[in-house]
Amino acid sequence: MALKYRSEIDGLRAFAVLAVVVYHAEFVFAGMPVLSGGFIGVDVFFVISGYLITRLILSAIEKDKFSFLHFYERRARRILPALFVVMLASMPFAWIYMLPAAFKDYAWSILSSLGFVSNLYFAQGVVYADDFSTLKPFLHTWSLSVEEQFYLIFPVILIVLCHTVKRYLIPVMAVMFILSLQLAQYWSGTSPDTNFYLLPSRGWELIAGAILAKLELDKTNAREFKGRFILPALGLIIICLSFVFFTDDMKHPGYISLLPIIGTMLIIRYAGSSDITSRLLQSRAFVSVGLISYSLYLWHVPIFAFARISDTMVTAFDKFELISYSVLLSVITYVLIEQPFRKSSVIGGKALVLSLTLTCICIASFCVLIIKNDGFKERMPAVIKNSYVHEPWFFVKNELGQNCYGTYSKDDFCHFTKEGNEKTIIVVGDSNIESFSHILTPELLENGFNVITMNSSACYFMPDFYSVMDGAPREIENQPCDVEFQNKRLEKIEQYPNATILLGGGLDEYLTPSSYSFKNDEGIDIKENYRTNVKKLLEDGYKVVQLAPMPHFGKHVSQSILNTTVHYPNLTPHTMKTIVGHDLKLYEEYTADAMELLRSIDHPNYTILFPHELMCGTVINDFCATNDTQNMFVFDFNHPTKFTGEGMTRMITQSLNEGHEQK
Repeated sequence: MALKYRSEIDGLRAFAVLAVVVYHAEFVFAGMPVLSGGFIGVDVFFVISGYLITRLILSAIEKDKFSFLHFYERRARRILPALFVVMLASMPFAWIYMLPAAFKDYAWSILSSLGFVSNLYFAQGVVYADDFSTLKPFLHTWSLSVEEQFYLIFPVILIVLCHTVKRYLIPVMAVMFILSLQLAQYWSGTSPDTNFYLLPSRGWELIAGAILAKLELDKTNAREFKGRFILPALGLIIICLSFVFFTDDMKHPGYISLLPIIGTMLIIRYAGSSDITSRLLQSRAFVSVGLISYSLYLWHVPIFAFARISDTMVTAFDKFELISYSVLLSVITYVLIEQPFRKSSVIGGKALVLSLTLTCICIASFCVLIIKNDGFKERMPAVIKNSYVHEPWFFVKNELGQNCYGTYSKDDFCHFTKEGNEKTIIVVGDSNIESFSHILTPELLENGFNVITMNSSACYFMPDFYSVMDGAPREIENQPCDVEFQNKRLEKIEQYPNATILLGGGLDEYLTPSSYSFKNDEGIDIKENYRTNVKKLLEDGYKVVQLAPMPHFGKHVSQSILNTTVHYPNLTPHTMKTIVGHDLKLYEEYTADAMELLRSIDHPNYTILFPHELMCGTVINDFCATNDTQNMFVFDFNHPTKFTGEGMTRMITQSLNEGHEQK
């Protein structure tokens, strides 16, 4: 006998997917995000999946009719056709709008998704809620990979348990639940990315559903429980409160995640009667959304991502429009793809295998070509091709092949020497300096300087201070900027008396309220601290070359130039130069505090250089341009390209060789 269809489960799916869609749309009301905890919808899906799959498997095992071949065929029919359609549909947009590095990441994410290991791929360093995650069209496939890994492992576990400790199945699953939850809680504090993406710390959510399935099949009648009618309502209230009050910075999954999981369990366990919650979930509107929930989950993320990449997802109206497109495509996919492929009477086994295999080969082959051709840089307009780079701060390595940016477990900073060089220059700064270090370092060596680099992410030279992001200590693996790291810099400098110190980076961003800043727990003034430390270096006999702040722009320059040339292919040279640029006066305003601080230091061995002069007022009068139609000056928001790096290097070496006086 077929398992009873529970329409309220589809209604619950609707609640979950709508919360996820609203969360990813990033609606804001009265300055607050709408459904800041909408990501919990994925956790609801996990419980539902664990329940449905376990109910299916145990029912088949009970009747001695379980077949791995049949089980995985059903999973393939359910998951792959719609997934492949969305992947194929995304490819033209990826070709047109994605920069080479993003295009390669896109290809890798699809390949990993085809192998159901995209959760492992994204766990390598992507934070799900950060700004860049919203630009990844297939980031959401991590949850599909978690489920597929569960589907591969759990049937085997159930069969073994049913043949060994069948009467203790629920206690065994309870132990698995507790162990996985404990691991999630531990990883939430030590390895948040690993915790978010991997099956071991997500398994308890799926097992929660599995326990419900076992209880149901054991005929433990939940509907005889007194007060059962209020439990589904309680469950739905708990879930909705989680959608509203949970935030990205919570330790999730972990103990706090028990709330929405328990809420979901209450609905699955006790819904289905005549209570108001069950009737709501069983309504045509919610069931209809629940039926297309898988396609809607697949479509909305790439649609949102490409809209953000192409800069067409700006207003609330844009977001509602994109949601409408997502729903429309989901309905079409459900009717034309999902339903036919689920029915073996319509798409037979051989046709299924042949169509899925050929499609998978085509998708994988295209992704391999993208990776092998380094993102097809030749797709780009000439101005991007001439100067686009990706993460140049990782270009320079020491003699052991270790990156010089940050510490990377090195015992010391990076040293570069050339026979006959007697002078030493120590380069201290953040990613702004490191991004052209691969150009600067060889030139300094040729100009008679041995070079020591001490650069790290968002880590300006600020002894006794540590880097913070949004008010909390900024912790990036292998990119330290705590007080210990700052003091190590100072200790290394003191080992080289009479050296030249090159200082630079985004000082203006650290002095003014922004996401990046510096903090001292003893209340020391940041400006006075910097002034005092630089003056002490000068008094101790060091020469200091100070780079003034680079201009920074409100949008990603490479992406904005690409988008503009795609939408307006016949741009005039003047219009091209103005893309994302701003008036020189604006630069002077946002760097005023930094410039005042730098100019307050007066010493014969102190020189200030002004890199902004390479792009402000040179291409267009009184205007900071991002390009000259042939080369970009910065490749993202503020990091110099190779072209600008060469200009800055000439500026630095000329100053060192000629001993320019302070401007």
